[in-house]
Amino acid sequence: IRKDREDKAAGGVVMYIKNSIKYIPRPDIITDDSLEMIWVELVSKNNKSNVLLSVIYRPPNANCKYYDDLLDTIEKAKSENKEIVIAGDMNYNYVFDDKLYSHPIFVIEKLFSLKQLIKTPTRVTKTSSTLLDVILTSCDKRHTISGVYKSTMSDHYFIFTCLDTSYVHKPHNEVKFRCYKHFNLTKCLRDFT
Repeated sequence: IRKDREDKAAGGVVMYIKNSIKYIPRPDIITDDSLEMIWVELVSKNNKSNVLLSVIYRPPNANCKYYDDLLDTIEKAKSENKEIVIAGDMNYNYVFDDKLYSHPIFVIEKLFSLKQLIKTPTRVTKTSSTLLDVILTSCDKRHTISGVYKSTMSDHYFIFTCLDTSYVHKPHNEVKFRCYKHFNLTKCLRDFT
């Protein structure tokens, strides 16, 4: 699923979902089309523990309205009382210091009872080291591992998390069996050969 920028060549977001995972696109959650964001609902086996999953790109020059629209969108998702996972490049340096309590990502965490899982820098240059890419979740206990994968494919490292997917709808296996009610040894042996 992708959402390209309409007005520029760069930017936009994309989400790849494995074929065996059942999901529902949820563009209705986004409160403003200017947000570079995708939402899907991962469907559980019982359809009662679905997860809302989002990817986001927040441009570094985004204004206060962009942030307000982001808050409105997260509030709309949170109102569905489902687990939430938001991952992406927020372009806010998440620094663990005495100013953390006023940090825009930390404010989102506290407003919506989310936890930020990424703890190490995601953009490293010769002169700087910043944590710009985050994973926010309302279900941190279901994430078995999260972190940063150092790659030179981009000026940002990849972030990842492993969510316990035992809840995810998976296709049924097909099992073939033989009825032994009218068993015929000769036919059976012929079939085996």
